[in-house]
Amino acid sequence: MAFLGSTEVDQPKGIEVVKEGIRKLKFNQQLRKAEGNKIPKVELTISIDGVAIQEPKTKCVPETFIPDQVQLSPNTT
Repeated sequence: MAFLGSTEVDQPKGIEVVKEGIRKLKFNQQLRKAEGNKIPKVELTISIDGVAIQEPKTKCVPETFIPDQVQLSPNTT
């Protein structure tokens, strides 16, 4: 799994808000690729306490999200 990033949204719900957030992340991903930067591989841990994103080699946890911050989105491709 590759971690594309996280982004703040204007509203806490709605499919259009989710789609706009995904568009922003994909655009940023394209910029990183154009600059020659690799997208880091990550491990995703989902629990009742939230979602943690961890780097597999270092076991560093650069991102943690509480359940209120997590939005599951449909496949937009």
